[in-house]
Amino acid sequence: MKKKYSISTKLRVVVILITMISILVAGIVALRFIFRIKQRSETAVISGMKNNVSMLVGEKVTEAETSLEYYSNFMDMSASLIEIIHNNPKDYVKKNIPLRGVDAPDEYFLQRSYATKDIDKVAVADEMSYIANVDSIWQPMMDKNGNTIATTYVGTESGFMISYDRNASLAEYSDDGEVYFNHRERGWYNKAKEKGKLIFTDLAQDFFGRGLSLTCAKPFYYDGKFAGVVAMDILIEDLQKSIIDIDVEKDYTSDYAFLVNEDGDIIASPFISKDTTEFENIKSTKSVFYSASNKILNEKKGIEHIDNFYCIYSPIEIANWILCVFVPEEIIMDPVKNLDKTIRMVVNAFSILMILIGAISFVIIRIISKRITDPILALKNDVDIISQGNLDY
Repeated sequence: MKKKYSISTKLRVVVILITMISILVAGIVALRFIFRIKQRSETAVISGMKNNVSMLVGEKVTEAETSLEYYSNFMDMSASLIEIIHNNPKDYVKKNIPLRGVDAPDEYFLQRSYATKDIDKVAVADEMSYIANVDSIWQPMMDKNGNTIATTYVGTESGFMISYDRNASLAEYSDDGEVYFNHRERGWYNKAKEKGKLIFTDLAQDFFGRGLSLTCAKPFYYDGKFAGVVAMDILIEDLQKSIIDIDVEKDYTSDYAFLVNEDGDIIASPFISKDTTEFENIKSTKSVFYSASNKILNEKKGIEHIDNFYCIYSPIEIANWILCVFVPEEIIMDPVKNLDKTIRMVVNAFSILMILIGAISFVIIRIISKRITDPILALKNDVDIISQGNLDY
């Protein structure tokens, strides 16, 4: 026989079902809304973090270009002065550059050298003595920046070179007391000659062992014809520290910055010391940046997601370098993890709240339904008694 339920039970069940369905629908809608906010927030947080790192890279690029422009402006000034001296020799006196031997004092002085022993020293004597006037701007520059500028020099197409260096006495002197050094075969000379404009070379060990340096060089011309190159060697240690000293997130030490030249060589990074002679190339299959190397070198600015890290990069145009920042994925995603924790706490709190609301609703519904059904049941009971003939009830 089919079991019959009382009116109060049926009423409670209906009201509870309606209430619970309403709560469930409201919960689903609320959770979907929360997770949609979560997705959008994650995208915004990741995008914001990338933008922050990109801004940091941009600031370092500006700082690097400012430093390099300081040296390039000095090379522009030196090249212009040499051209002015050539065009107006009567305005300048001839300066003799005496022979210096191994006993020369440990101080800045002009030193002459020749590309080969075949150079006609008499034929180039006048040009050399006039160009020596360039020390009027070299001396104050070296006095001010002696810790960062290793040496300043000018090499001519006619075959001689004049340098201004504190360590000139360490040069290899020939038996005749002269120094022979074929500057016309050096990379800095030929690159500046070929490009026809100011250039920065790659890093190399300083000639006198003072550490890694780069050369800033500028060609000069006599009456429109190439005549030589003026250059300076810049010790990179301080510049390298200022450029690659990037701290994306203080709680992490795995992020770092590095410089890449136009050929893909990593020429500056925290892993390069002043004794380094070989440099990693990002185009090498052994490099972690290999998969994105072509994009980095061709596009020069952007963000690449490689395996479990990001590479944010931007060009230092004055030197044709690219500043890259290696950022582990966890640094970018860390704010998202914190957001996930917050969302989970909200969801858990919301779930507990729904359970509490359900429990409270059940109690309230039970009380209300009892108040509704009790009078009805009492009336039914009265009717049953009267129907049995008890008219005095």
